[in-house]
This record gives sequence, structure tokens and C-alpha cells, in this order.
Amino acid sequence: MIEEFEPPLHEPARDAGWLRPVLIAAVIGVIVLGGGLWYWGKYAPQPVPETPPALPPLDAEAQAYLPQIEFTRLGLSRWQNFLGQTVTYVDFTVNNNGPRTVRALELTFEFMGRTGQVVKTERARVVGNTRAPQGSPTRLPLAPASSVAVRLGFEEIPDNWDQTTPRIRISGLLLGEAMPGVPTSQR
Repeated sequence: MIEEFEPPLHEPARDAGWLRPVLIAAVIGVIVLGGGLWYWGKYAPQPVPETPPALPPLDAEAQAYLPQIEFTRLGLSRWQNFLGQTVTYVDFTVNNNGPRTVRALELTFEFMGRTGQVVKTERARVVGNTRAPQGSPTRLPLAPASSVAVRLGFEEIPDNWDQTTPRIRISGLLLGEAMPGVPTSQR
């Protein structure tokens, strides 16, 4: 007796069921990687140049401009992390009331002790700070008749600090050109 077989309607699938998901995953991976590289190329943070040396001592021109720089809204706050380290923040606003751009401004902070002597001195560049993060307002020059809010953190202040706002002195100042149209007598 001869048995007759009908041919199958389709070929039996070879053991390739894993190939399609792998190919789809590879294509998606390439798309995600390409998109990430594009995004990084467009929005990557710019390298921050090395910290320039300290500003030169105040010259006669800078000394004459000092009354145009004003500090307002001084305040103190403290924060302690879970390791017990304390950071003291000094918040203030720098106002440029004069006709010239302040390209860089460096301040000296003196924390006073209970006996009236300085127990800690720190310097910080609060305008024109090239080490500040990209987009930080303290990275940019300060235009005439404008202001910038600043928050600085200080660590390791001695225990004999009198807990008052530190003295702030201008220890470095670089000025830009005067605004066009401002009379020489106002400079």
C-alpha cells in the first residue's frame, strides 16, 4: 500500500525566531546611540578654562570706581550634612551703579572672632568667574546699572567665629569700556 502525502502549505520555520528581535534591538540601539551623540554634540558643556591668576591690585582707576559697586541683601545661612560637616552660606547682591562694565570682581571675606580679630579670610571671584558652571550669572561680566545675586559657601570656619556677616572688601576689579553716550564727567 502506497500512502500519499499532501505537500505542506508553507515551509516549516527554521529555528530563526531569535533573529528578528535581535535585529530590531540593534536598529533601535543604533538610533538611540546616534540621537545621543547628536544631542551631546549640540548641548555638551563647554570646557572651563583654567582659573586665571588673581586679579592685580586695585589701581587708581579701579579705586575711583569702587563707590559705584554696592552690596545689598546680605544674609547668612548654614547647612549641615549627615556627616556633620557644616557649610555657611553668604548671600548678597552685587550692584553696578556706574557707567562701566565690570569684567571681573574679586572679593575678600573676613570672618571676625569674638575677640574682634579676623579668624578666617577667603577670596572669591563673584563676577567674571571662568570656573563657574556654564550659564552661571557669576561667569559673565556685570553690565552698567545691573546686578547679580550671589551665594557663596564657606567650610571650616573656626568655632570662635562671632556668627556675624563677614566683612567684604573689594580686592580685585577689572573694568570694561564706558557706555557710549555717557558724559566723561559721569565716569
